[in-house]
Amino acid sequence: MSKAIYVNARFLTQPITGVQRFAIELCEELIKQDFDIKLLSPKNILHTSLSQKFNNTQIGKLDGHLWEQIELPKYLKTIESPVLLNLCNTSPLFYSNSVVTLHDLAFIKHPEWFSFAFKTFYNFLIPKTIRKAKMILTVSNTVKLDIQKYFFQESKNIHVVYNGLPLIFQNSNRSEIQKIDRPYFLAIGGKNPRKNLKNVLSAMKLLNNSDFDLRVIGRSEGNFNSVNIDDQDYMFNISYHTDIDDNQLCELYKGAKALIYPSFYEGFGIPPLEALNSNCPIILSNIEVFKELYEDAATFVDPNDITDIKNAMESVVNNQHKILSREKVAELNTKYSYWNAAKIVSKKVNELA
Repeated sequence: MSKAIYVNARFLTQPITGVQRFAIELCEELIKQDFDIKLLSPKNILHTSLSQKFNNTQIGKLDGHLWEQIELPKYLKTIESPVLLNLCNTSPLFYSNSVVTLHDLAFIKHPEWFSFAFKTFYNFLIPKTIRKAKMILTVSNTVKLDIQKYFFQESKNIHVVYNGLPLIFQNSNRSEIQKIDRPYFLAIGGKNPRKNLKNVLSAMKLLNNSDFDLRVIGRSEGNFNSVNIDDQDYMFNISYHTDIDDNQLCELYKGAKALIYPSFYEGFGIPPLEALNSNCPIILSNIEVFKELYEDAATFVDPNDITDIKNAMESVVNNQHKILSREKVAELNTKYSYWNAAKIVSKKVNELA
């Protein structure tokens, strides 16, 4: 009989971005598959309903990194130091019976994007926890190769666990969308510099088509050095959508002419998968991870070439873009699923337990 695996559930105290989404969806699937997991978190819960659903245990008096580094390992040592599954990059430094999930190495490859405090802390913590971890999980083969390169880890110690798609997006149907007043392109990332919104805006300006608007999902994040973007002199309409729920996000995908996502760097990239399930064409940067994941599903552009991005958008305007069949989308959903992720995690972590 397998032992219980304890999960570092600090993500229940954080706003939901791609990393927290991964943790939540994976825990959901592990529970569905009757995998014996026990979540532990600080008391400053943001997502109360999820905490109750997961039967989460709140421990200690601290929060944030102090809770993770002090109270969490202290508690675990009182219950015979079980395997701890960390799903959101960080983990306790002084607790060796850990599985660490590292989603990307942006803090190493693009330190200019981050605040001084964030990159200093990550460059101190991550290499040490990676070296001490019993096992490392990551979300693409591209990141796996980077982990091997930067942390001198053997391939056999690193296991790829792809992100998946929540059911709401799998069940999405473009035909259900209500009529929209004006056609629009969709971009993601707000002022997060890795998302390359500045070049998307420049490409929209170069497109010179006032019939098309731009809608942007995302907000400025405290860990990043935000890009200053002046949208006052553009001829097209721009609207920003912040703190939206899954239903609203799904509707934005379904109404969009295309998702424009020319990121400079990603560890996985969930938005293209969400968009494809809403029958929304995707225009992606030609970075390695996107070519790994979406090789036959996307139009690829050079993220530094504004004309290249504009030309891809023009192909959508002229209905000359790549359209993916529902069968191909279903194949991607099977390959990139939390069901598969849970099977891999349960097998590998049980081997440690």
